[in-house]
Amino acid sequence: MPSLDLGESIPPDTAHAVSVSLPTWESNIGYEEGAPWVISRMTTGYPRFFIHKSISQLGHAITTTYGKHGQQAMLFSTPEAAKRCLDFMRERAPIAPAIQLQSISFGLNLSGNTSPVLSGLSSTIAAALFPADAFGLAKQYWQHTGDGVSSRRAEFCHDLLRAGILVPINSSDAIRETALKSSRGPKRYQRTNSVDETAVPNVKVASAASNDTKESSGFLEERFGRNLDLTLAEKAKSAIRRRIAGSLVGEIDLTAETVPELPASSVRINNLRESDIYLFPAGMNAIFNAHRALMAARGQLQSVNFGFPYVDTLKILQKFGPGCIFYGHGSSSDLDELERRLQKEERILALFFCRHCRQQSYQNIFWRFQCDGRERCPKSWQQILQLAETGNG
Repeated sequence: MPSLDLGESIPPDTAHAVSVSLPTWESNIGYEEGAPWVISRMTTGYPRFFIHKSISQLGHAITTTYGKHGQQAMLFSTPEAAKRCLDFMRERAPIAPAIQLQSISFGLNLSGNTSPVLSGLSSTIAAALFPADAFGLAKQYWQHTGDGVSSRRAEFCHDLLRAGILVPINSSDAIRETALKSSRGPKRYQRTNSVDETAVPNVKVASAASNDTKESSGFLEERFGRNLDLTLAEKAKSAIRRRIAGSLVGEIDLTAETVPELPASSVRINNLRESDIYLFPAGMNAIFNAHRALMAARGQLQSVNFGFPYVDTLKILQKFGPGCIFYGHGSSSDLDELERRLQKEERILALFFCRHCRQQSYQNIFWRFQCDGRERCPKSWQQILQLAETGNG
């Protein structure tokens, strides 16, 4: 395989690539530390860590037309997600003069000659607007939650905005000024790194390049990406839900008039139906919304994280809600400490543990998530299940 230059997309010359070349050990360290000599050369990156040029271009267009001087935008698919981002920023911003935060939402202009295909799509986008020096805080929300808009959606919506089909449907009536609170958490978590400082691509350069590559990019997407016609969106989602539920084990023709109902005997998991499956735009976003659903159902309780998880799973538990009790080693002594907590009738929201511990879940209190495989796992799973019975109140 030929070597790729630092910062080049993998595969090369691919508009919506989600991987980037960091060809040396030093470049990997530089990326993690937010070194300018690495960050400035990145043309793309993993979506939650890097703001794609298509997203930057749409954000720039929105702030230029609807924002104030010096503002930047973080883009989301729904107004609710944009509001959550601003709430996150208001609560955690460092001490400084009051800043102005604003949201604005866009939807289809139904008064025009909107095509039936567009009318059936959720062609919405929402922007959280903030001063440029607050970008690092907005970036934290973007990375942890997976709520951010995809590059393909941004590109699609930007075309609609240019054509006057996508228009503002509401904005915050008054830009709220909030006295900012001091940062929370240990100092070691407040250092500059790639989470906060990943650069936004130069909009002017990206715009010029995009005009030259859009046609070839569209060909690659349709020829090799197996992109479907927009009219098949709902059928495609149904097929994904069925496959997850276990009721779809073969290929189906999405262009058929109807998708046939499958007999209950074909379902691999008892009582699991297509309607029980919820789809989210990213894996981290599924974890974030599972956490939100638990808090809505069980109340504002602390979670327990057992074993060392993927970093953003832990950050979600720590930063959204009452917090998290973290047993990073996942050792037998940690398990004993957890048992002592439950014996004192201390209620917890949920116990999150890594998938390498055991591929098993028990009722609604146990959840499994990916980790890096280096953690220590307890040996007594009977003890784990007994704790589930004790704490599932």
